[in-house]
Amino acid sequence: EVIGDPDPDYVARIRKGEKTAPPIMALAWAMPALWPPKEPSEPHEKIEHALSEGGYPVLLGVGLEQDFKRPIRIGDRLSYKVKVEGVSAGEQDTRMGRGYLVDLLYSFQNQAGELVSTHKYKLLALSRLAPRSSAAAAKEA
Repeated sequence: EVIGDPDPDYVARIRKGEKTAPPIMALAWAMPALWPPKEPSEPHEKIEHALSEGGYPVLLGVGLEQDFKRPIRIGDRLSYKVKVEGVSAGEQDTRMGRGYLVDLLYSFQNQAGELVSTHKYKLLALSRLAPRSSAAAAKEA
């Protein structure tokens, strides 16, 4: 239901090997638990922490490109690596406010070392969200 597959026999068909896990879930599986809080250990967590400590605590996902290479099957064990591909040299002006753009590349592999998917994720780190103008609010009403 959450992934939008209307098939009422989804689980039964996965167990028979007729369906695979939804590839879109790979990035969700890589997200750290929100509780209990822990020290950042991954490269992307460290840069997000550094930006937050530097006065840019608002993080927004503003872009995502995904490339699915292989199906994910029941029993697969996935691992991933995250590479910080880039950080803007200076603040960027956006409709959301001024901030830094961060480009991350997630690469997922199965237990055989086969590339399953890649996800290019773009973050915008802001000091605060830009206030909405009264004209923009009236236009949306």
